[in-house]
Amino acid sequence: MLLKIYFIGLIYFLPLSLSCSVKRKPKHRHHANEVIDCDKTYRSDESRNGTFESPFYPRQYPRGTRCTYKFVGEKEEQVQIIFLQFDLHYPHGALDSKETPDCRDVDTVVPSYYINGKLTEIDHGFCGNRNPPSVMSNDNWMQLVFKGDRTNEQAKGFRALYRFVRHFGITNGLPLSTEQCTIEMRSGVNSNGTIMAPNFPGLYPRTSTCNYLFYGKPGEVVRISFLYFDVEGVYPCSDDTQSDYVEFSNFRIRDRKFQRYCGRNKPTEVISDGVFFRLTFQTNDVYDATGFEAYYQFRTPHDPMMPDQRDRSQAAIPEFLPCLVLTSLVGWLLRSALN
Repeated sequence: MLLKIYFIGLIYFLPLSLSCSVKRKPKHRHHANEVIDCDKTYRSDESRNGTFESPFYPRQYPRGTRCTYKFVGEKEEQVQIIFLQFDLHYPHGALDSKETPDCRDVDTVVPSYYINGKLTEIDHGFCGNRNPPSVMSNDNWMQLVFKGDRTNEQAKGFRALYRFVRHFGITNGLPLSTEQCTIEMRSGVNSNGTIMAPNFPGLYPRTSTCNYLFYGKPGEVVRISFLYFDVEGVYPCSDDTQSDYVEFSNFRIRDRKFQRYCGRNKPTEVISDGVFFRLTFQTNDVYDATGFEAYYQFRTPHDPMMPDQRDRSQAAIPEFLPCLVLTSLVGWLLRSALN
């Protein structure tokens, strides 16, 4: 009887005792000083867009992290990076919405691409806990280097979107396939719309030239009104001032009737002389800014909505005539009083 009870107990309790004695494998928790391999390369022939992130995001990244993310597109493509979340260790306190962070000797993400054959860092890197502006290369290659030296438990790292684009990502208008950044706006397709600098409202790419060509119907002109303007430079926006600029022309070559615009010299509204008009946006290899946004509209010169346009078929009263009549009347009264 005792032997029978022994075997019954062995059958029921042995598996339970074995399960209790098995140690579960602990979840991985990285050490703050853990060294990891996080270098990655993304190619457009494998995926034209996707996301990438700092190690262990959204958890703390290891102290001493060094990650290089490379992006390689096809010949006519550019690389665009849009930051979705950004939270790096920043020892200088919280930042307000308008404050520019000091990114010296702190954790940073540094974008760079080749300019005139030299690998050049853009905007000296990004830091802090506020989403940086998007960035775009001027050709088919870009890299980002993440340096995490002074992490803490609150620093989550970053997450970003990458895209390989053509024609600098400009979608308004009709891009010319034969040129990298030439966009046509035709009145027969859209009588009005908006145009923007490449990568707006992020940082526009350096050493790039974009032409916006406007083609009106017979008898039309185009009016361009600027809603936003942030182009680095110093008046007169010439090459020797190392200025980026916006330039207008009634021809395919430079039209000296129009000045260049940059910096504090901002255009408000510009009207063409005829059916064709060209806006050129030129950037150099020195400065970064966010570019411009403008509204265009094709109209006839006699359209009542057009400013400073008068119907020359009707007799118009000169603006100076009332003043001339009043002056003559005052003079006659004075002469009469003296006599």
